[in-house]
Amino acid sequence: MIAIICALQSEAEAILSSLTITGQKTVLIDHALYSFDYDGVEGIMLVSGVGKVNSAIATQYAIDIYKAKLIFNYGTCGANLGKANLGEVYLIDKCAQYDVDISEIDDVAVGVLNGCGNPYLYTTSCELTNIFKVRSLATGDRFSCKDELTEFIAKNFDTQLRDMEGASILQVANANGVACVMLKGVSDYVGSSSISMYNTYASKALVDISTHVSTIFESLNKLL
Repeated sequence: MIAIICALQSEAEAILSSLTITGQKTVLIDHALYSFDYDGVEGIMLVSGVGKVNSAIATQYAIDIYKAKLIFNYGTCGANLGKANLGEVYLIDKCAQYDVDISEIDDVAVGVLNGCGNPYLYTTSCELTNIFKVRSLATGDRFSCKDELTEFIAKNFDTQLRDMEGASILQVANANGVACVMLKGVSDYVGSSSISMYNTYASKALVDISTHVSTIFESLNKLL
């Protein structure tokens, strides 16, 4: 069973048209869940809503209720200028939570979770490196264009992309021993013009993901 997790309905639409939808309902108060079949492989797509808690709840729900063996997360993200291209889709190799900081009460670096030696969580290796370049992702419950935050992340983390869900999805998957693959399309460079960039490049990134649905599923199926 594959569980696809995305934050927004607009992101879900990028792949939904390529799937054979076998059911649809609302779960977790107001989250859309689609059951699907793709070339004989059954799965669900769950629209989690924005943020770390929403995405973590959705991921655990998919694992507990649907016994998902593989989590596939995709969507749009921001990027640091010069570190990724607008409208381009990247395969994520590792994630960090930049808003986790217990350094003042424990002798650990910023972003390190209890029991972990470093701030990074690692995704499952797959064959999609043949199509998509690899980047790393910083996740936090904050949409901010402030230079101070960008500088803080650049100083403390080896990441080029930023979102509000990825690392929490990966943390839940890893905690349950479930494989996790992640694709992120760059909709904007973090900064004062990010909203206007998003309106231009988000759709381009999602189209790129939809174009490669067949190859994506071929790679995912090999991990089941």
